[in-house]
Amino acid sequence: MARRPLGLALQMPTAAEQSYRVDETGAFVHGSIAIGAQGMQIQGGGPGAAAAATRAGGVGAGASSALSADEAADMQQLAGKDVRLDDLDFLEKLGEGNSSVVHRAVDRRTGRQYAVKRINIFDKSRRHQIIKELQTLYKCDCPHLISFHGAFFKEGAISIALELMDVGSLADLLAVLPPRTGIDEPELLYLARPMIEGLAYLRRKHKIHRDIKPSNICLNSQAEAKLSDFGITTSLGEQTLESAACNSFVGTSAYMSPERLQGAQYKYPADIWAIGLVLLESAQGFFPYALTGVYLDMMQAVINGPSPAIPRQPDGSFGKWSREFVHFISLCLHKDPEQRATAEELLLHPWMSKPRDAASTRTKAQMQAWIAALKPKIEARARAERAKAEGDYGVASMDTSTSGFPFGTAAGNGGIAASAAAAGAAGSQDPFEAGMGYNNTTTGAGTGAGALGGAGGAGSGRFNVPANAQSSFYTAKPI
Repeated sequence: MARRPLGLALQMPTAAEQSYRVDETGAFVHGSIAIGAQGMQIQGGGPGAAAAATRAGGVGAGASSALSADEAADMQQLAGKDVRLDDLDFLEKLGEGNSSVVHRAVDRRTGRQYAVKRINIFDKSRRHQIIKELQTLYKCDCPHLISFHGAFFKEGAISIALELMDVGSLADLLAVLPPRTGIDEPELLYLARPMIEGLAYLRRKHKIHRDIKPSNICLNSQAEAKLSDFGITTSLGEQTLESAACNSFVGTSAYMSPERLQGAQYKYPADIWAIGLVLLESAQGFFPYALTGVYLDMMQAVINGPSPAIPRQPDGSFGKWSREFVHFISLCLHKDPEQRATAEELLLHPWMSKPRDAASTRTKAQMQAWIAALKPKIEARARAERAKAEGDYGVASMDTSTSGFPFGTAAGNGGIAASAAAAGAAGSQDPFEAGMGYNNTTTGAGTGAGALGGAGGAGSGRFNVPANAQSSFYTAKPI
């Protein structure tokens, strides 16, 4: 795993500063972070950071003091020595969202594989999330969080090289299990510990994840479970763990705690509620609340209804589930956040800490065999989902290895891969947004080509790029 720089500080810009821009070298700049074709670098990030960036060939300028051994090791990562974008061969698509796509990639030099997330910087709301995710990945060094291996900006897209979790997510695993069966307790216990360890680490770093859900818990063939997707993680600063709080409404509402749904201030216990729901869902094989399709119904159930739990059987038992597990879940899903257990307390709970016999626990080798048996089903389902998506959107292929834009050349998708040639046509003052020049509500044929690489394909789709747009994307203009 790449070593995390500990001696260099990342600084968020003040409101008066130019928050996002592309500088004269073609690097994407935000505060102290500069992301270029060779990697992510620090400029002006604290004592010695500017000098370090300069000595490493970075953007910033500073004093010429010699680098310490730690700074030199830090800057080796920052300069992109761990992974170089030009050495990556992009393979199949692993997944995609509204403004990003994730591909498996292999380093030609080492043969090592990565998951590379390529992000559309034209989406204004996503730019802030990109920086948030990079800050968390950059600062954190924990075996229970997805590891970070580099970030690059080239031809209009930011690429983040991450540890490849070759099995997929917990959501993918649950989807191939028989309906309403879930994961048996010994296997669930094995997977739950690293999840809680990850939350305990984030809490020690004064961070709340805020989007804990099955699709953000990744698995690999080594039977490791790791937290991922830190785009909306927030820091509560260097306050005491008891006094820090935040009140923004971001994340996946289905896994939000009662205090979050009510718009109240929330703290670290909000993540504990979410992990409790994830574990209960994993145990039962279905989401703990009724999904009526009406958001207010679920919100009322979370706020006013009883906390979900493993149901008691007529004989007074909890079926195949131990009383320790039932109690563990109850500590996660207490309606009062002050009464929820902390991650550290959960790690000491009897469900996780008491000695167990061979029948109620699993070794690493046993877990690896269990996951190996499920992996072909997960892969087959993923292939079917990709084929369905390609059929739905009329996209025969999405080659992102030759196009900087995350969607590559999207034939039949209304020219989504068109580029800086569209800048100005949208009449936007945002150079990134104008560079996109799209209309989310228009369906029609789109054509266009430009400096970002990739000609717009003619066809029907959500995105329509004007062919007569003329402007330059590389404008060092504040947003």
